[in-house]
Amino acid sequence: MKNLQKLVLTLFLMTSTVIFSQIRTLVELKEAYANPKKINSISFYEQDLRGTDVLDNLQLFTNLQDIQFYNCKIDEIPSCIHLLKQLVHLSLTRCQIKVVSDKISKLKSLQYLNLSGNQIIELPESIGKLENLTTLNLNDNQINELPESIGELVRLKYLELNNNKFNKISPFIFELKNLSDIELGNNSINSIPIEINQMSKLESLNLKNNRINQFPTILSGLSNLKVLLLNSNQLTYLPECIGDLVNLEVLSLSKNELNNLPYNLKRITKLNALGLSFNQFKQVPSVLFEMHSLRSLDIDHNQLTEFPAEMASHIGLAYLHLENNNLKHLPDVIGKYRILQILDADSNQIAKITDSIGNCIHLSDLYLNYNKLITLPESMSKIENLDDLHLKYNILENISDVVWTMKGLQIVDLRGNPHLDCKHITDVAYKLWRIDYSKSQPHIYCDY
Repeated sequence: MKNLQKLVLTLFLMTSTVIFSQIRTLVELKEAYANPKKINSISFYEQDLRGTDVLDNLQLFTNLQDIQFYNCKIDEIPSCIHLLKQLVHLSLTRCQIKVVSDKISKLKSLQYLNLSGNQIIELPESIGKLENLTTLNLNDNQINELPESIGELVRLKYLELNNNKFNKISPFIFELKNLSDIELGNNSINSIPIEINQMSKLESLNLKNNRINQFPTILSGLSNLKVLLLNSNQLTYLPECIGDLVNLEVLSLSKNELNNLPYNLKRITKLNALGLSFNQFKQVPSVLFEMHSLRSLDIDHNQLTEFPAEMASHIGLAYLHLENNNLKHLPDVIGKYRILQILDADSNQIAKITDSIGNCIHLSDLYLNYNKLITLPESMSKIENLDDLHLKYNILENISDVVWTMKGLQIVDLRGNPHLDCKHITDVAYKLWRIDYSKSQPHIYCDY
């Protein structure tokens, strides 16, 4: 009996004081003040925290390491947060913050600071005293320059400044020798200074959606750069020094004014993804003939009239975007891409598909909408992995029944081909499915 009484008493004590190691609501926070040392994380989502006194004594949570406020209304960083000596992770995203107090320097243990999506115009010089900071996210604010002290953040690896008001890359950034990732997209930057070569540990550089029209003459200092995003700028040429980026794996140059590429680009033997969409290419640049490591090539929305046979050696190509050009046919070279998974050639003038397309046995998505196709080659029946086949608005008339023996077909879009016998195609596909239930029964969209 005594043991039973002890058990009841223990259960009562456990339930009478609610303990949360992680706080998610204001009610939980109020109750947690009864035992503040048990709390290590506070996370609020879409709450109006203005005028509440429940945040006034957060310093009592002496073991608090993580604070995350998302889309909460606070206007400013609560002063008591600056007294949290153990705080490692501070994320105050979309909280309508306008000013960052110089007291931010008191957070000596802070490693991660996210103030994105606010209305911050400037940072205090004291931010340079956050000596343990490794990640600083200031995306989506109104900052146009950084304090000189930013160069004192010697442990900083990730700096995110997308969608601000910068018209140049701050010279103080170049003092951050351990940076591996710089995000400066969606600003008004017009040039890349030569000092960028000081960033020997940089692996990713995002400068998309700026006004860049000038390049440094040397890039050899960026020996570890793997990702370079320069899409949506004002580039009319690339300098030969682009070949210095020998470890580059991803290069995005879409939405510029390029019509050729430098021959030194071939030195980048590890490049596997190249974006050239929305430029002024009238032909595939010859340097690409020697870039055999490419796995993804986007050269859509240009002025290509052919896809050359010299591209035959790209046997590792898995994603090829050719839409919105002036191609007349899909050439035999396509059949060399045996691991090709996605081929998009919408909105061209293609009247014929090469028989060799049957060799693309891993093709899963084929887009040939808005072309001038009359028929399809029977060799397509070999593409057993084809899931989606898009052929809207061609001039298709007769398609061999053999084509529909493909086992993987799930979606076939034939709309906008008024001369097709849609009922016959549907009947054939259904009969083939009834014969072999291992096939998928495709959804056929057609103008009946």
